[in-house]
Amino acid sequence: MHPALLLLLRLSSLLHLLSSAVAFPSNGTASNTSCTPARCGELNISYPFTLGGVQSFECGFPAFNLTCDASHRAYLSRTFRDHLYRVQEIFYDNNSLVVAMDTAFSGGDERCPVPDFNISSSLSLFPLIISGKNKEITFVCNCEVPPTMKLPQTCANRSIGAYFSEDTEARRATTNCSSVSVPVRAFQEKRQARDYVPMISDGFLLEWPALEDCDACMRRGGECRFVQLSIQCLCDGRPCPTSRRNGRESLAIKIGSGVAAALLCLLILAAVYLVILYKRKKRKRSASLVGLIRDEGTPPLVSLRKEFSMTGSPRTHIFTYEELDEATDGFSDARELGVGGFGTVYKGTL
Repeated sequence: MHPALLLLLRLSSLLHLLSSAVAFPSNGTASNTSCTPARCGELNISYPFTLGGVQSFECGFPAFNLTCDASHRAYLSRTFRDHLYRVQEIFYDNNSLVVAMDTAFSGGDERCPVPDFNISSSLSLFPLIISGKNKEITFVCNCEVPPTMKLPQTCANRSIGAYFSEDTEARRATTNCSSVSVPVRAFQEKRQARDYVPMISDGFLLEWPALEDCDACMRRGGECRFVQLSIQCLCDGRPCPTSRRNGRESLAIKIGSGVAAALLCLLILAAVYLVILYKRKKRKRSASLVGLIRDEGTPPLVSLRKEFSMTGSPRTHIFTYEELDEATDGFSDARELGVGGFGTVYKGTL
């Protein structure tokens, strides 16, 4: 679930829990009351929704509590006006529902079912999203309404216009107008915006965030409860045990993590060993060069000079170790050419 939506879900539910704390005391554990799905007309109501007066408030999120009127029509309970959003359909498989406004009239004029409030603001305390699959009608007033979008009748003695919100030309022509936007279902786009009454009556699509914990609970045959701002899963009135499959998956994750950690340690140790081996090899190589030029207990260069004097090449220059060290930048790896008969061969600059 998206973190922001989860926070909104809990905050909106907390407001209801605070208002209901006296009437519904809780000890932090879900009760044994059954959360059998309820009905209001043709509407099947189950988690995360609850039907007020029929199901316990913990059978769903308090923000999703519904009211069923005498005509067997369901409404969202926690709205700033009674019977504002009528719930027409609930699609539990894709977390969406269709709602329609019933009592939203501009300026109290029942001949004009145009909302006089912002739809998105009125739903801001609900963890619900106005679906992007909807279209949107914009109503404008308090301005010179272009004739092409003017409604045939006045509303509360005002001229009102309507257009689909994606109409950029209409939007530019009404920049100085007061406006209210209303979502409608996408298949209504074949109609004219001025024919708004049946489109508003047909409602629009809302979505709620996925409840992964609850979905997993229901797959195990449990019932979801909402207790003290958290989800609890009950099986036969008791907390559901962790499934064997989940246990095996958890064990596999632990074993995999352990193996990965062990392999990482081995790689680190191998890298350290190679570095140490390389440094030792380099020290031995440098020592062999010193031994080649200076034998222990023998004056510097005596043996080599003697050897070269026997070859009849008195002009041959014998370099000291210090000279070679300076010429090769301390026998740097960058100066290394390869391996010869007497050891490593370096390139030097005199």
